[in-house]
Amino acid sequence: MKKFIWVIAAALVLSGVNFSCKAIAAEDETALEIIAAAELPDEQSAVDVTPKKKRFWQKNKDENIVEVVDLRGGVEKEEGDKPLEAVVEESVEPKTPLQGWLEGDYMTGDWGGWRTKLEEHGVTFEAMYLNDTMQRFYGGIEKSRYPIRNFGLIDTAILLDTEKLGLWKNGQFVVRYQFKRGSYIGDSYIGAYQYVDAYDAGDMNQVAEYWYEQGFFDNKIQIKVGKQDACYDFMMLDLATNFVNNSHAFFMPNVPLPAYPDQAMGLVLKINPTDWLSFRTGWYDGKAKGSTTGFNTAFGGDPASFLIQEIGIRHNKNNMPGTILAGGWLHTGHVDTLSNAGGTKGQTLGTYIEAEQMIWKKLKDDAEDTQGLYALLQYSYAPENRSEIENYYGGTLMFKGPLKDRPDDIVGVGAAIAQFGGNLRNLVDDGRKGVETILEAFYKIQMTPWLSLQPVAQFILRPNGSAANSFVMGFRTCISF
Repeated sequence: MKKFIWVIAAALVLSGVNFSCKAIAAEDETALEIIAAAELPDEQSAVDVTPKKKRFWQKNKDENIVEVVDLRGGVEKEEGDKPLEAVVEESVEPKTPLQGWLEGDYMTGDWGGWRTKLEEHGVTFEAMYLNDTMQRFYGGIEKSRYPIRNFGLIDTAILLDTEKLGLWKNGQFVVRYQFKRGSYIGDSYIGAYQYVDAYDAGDMNQVAEYWYEQGFFDNKIQIKVGKQDACYDFMMLDLATNFVNNSHAFFMPNVPLPAYPDQAMGLVLKINPTDWLSFRTGWYDGKAKGSTTGFNTAFGGDPASFLIQEIGIRHNKNNMPGTILAGGWLHTGHVDTLSNAGGTKGQTLGTYIEAEQMIWKKLKDDAEDTQGLYALLQYSYAPENRSEIENYYGGTLMFKGPLKDRPDDIVGVGAAIAQFGGNLRNLVDDGRKGVETILEAFYKIQMTPWLSLQPVAQFILRPNGSAANSFVMGFRTCISF
């Protein structure tokens, strides 16, 4: 048997067939190319048996594209310094014009790049169109009809950044214009004391705001002067603005804050000693009318002032943000005394506190992610002998990102409870009960960064304390231009 094996081996040697395996190291010593060749006796050239199938990023060298061989799980380039990521990115198809439009921040786009260029040079344009359609299904004060009411609001603003304009640091000038047309449902058909719709007001065509703000010491101190909406500096919480009723969205019903639609001439001082603590104090015209310039009511006739102070605490413990606002206010105008003695008082005052807190988070370790469950609590007080609403209580739950692949949608439920003062109930003989309650539920669908659709339902218990319980449904559309 051994002799047979040796005979076979000798025959192979004599036939001149020799198989060899050569290992050729790549330049960076990370990829190996294995070549099998058979050296034939007639000295024919070696046969290339390298696999011909290429990966999706491989092309021929004569097409000026790098040939890549991957044998160890990594991919390396043969020439140049171009990283693999760049090669892969080049293979990704660019966005279509439709995709770019739908994923942009504004419906009108970037204006061929001019919008970005203007912002880089200190000029920013903002424009919003809001349309609300509401229908009362039953209850309220006018029961003979079940009306559908609709209105549209155009809100535009120009913001000028003094530093980007090449002037001085930390300065900002803003002019805001508002135009509204349509009918509203609250006063005529429901009779609620609280605004069932935060934008429920008469027709308007007005320069709503024009103010200048200057910061000092890296904005540790800021001073703002001009005609302005006090909600932007006082009492406003982030997610609460998604509610349709005014008590949750902007300000509580027993606080006479100078805000939409009657913005006022004012002066605001902001002190921000740290990122989490702020102190604010403001003086405003107490008889403001948004349709005027603001000067005539602030400095003419029988002037009245609205003064407010607020402390704000903002934190982000365990990547779960929260805000607490507490303040007090004073109105120096004459108000009717709510007592049997009658007469007027020279001033009225009140206090408030509110908090918004994330209480559960989807991605706990992601500091940038905002999806999760939020809670809001509110309380405000005004004396019953000078205010129709003595106590207000509010509470909501909001969930951002309730559905998979819908991280920007928001669903919310809330209750806004306005308690009428005992003095008012004793003076008014209309069967008025102690409280008016608005229960609201909504789902805000963020279709694109610039378009949201929001169905809403409200159940109003004892509107104005005496009217029949009412049920309202509506739909809000908001577009950023």
